[in-house]
Amino acid sequence: MNNALIAVDQQATICRILRDGWEWQVRFQGTYWTARAADAAARFHINDRVYVVGRENLILLIQPLT
Repeated sequence: MNNALIAVDQQATICRILRDGWEWQVRFQGTYWTARAADAAARFHINDRVYVVGRENLILLIQPLT
């Protein structure tokens, strides 16, 4: 995993559900990214705040704030 271009452990906001239960669009560091849950059981809704915990190529890995 290469996190060289992003600062992990920062917050992002869910903006869109791209594939329910699988992919979301998040606003992170002033731009939009595609994101997937670091834990496959996690579910997110529009406007949820999440932590960015990593990156796989152009996909951010996210987890709930709690």
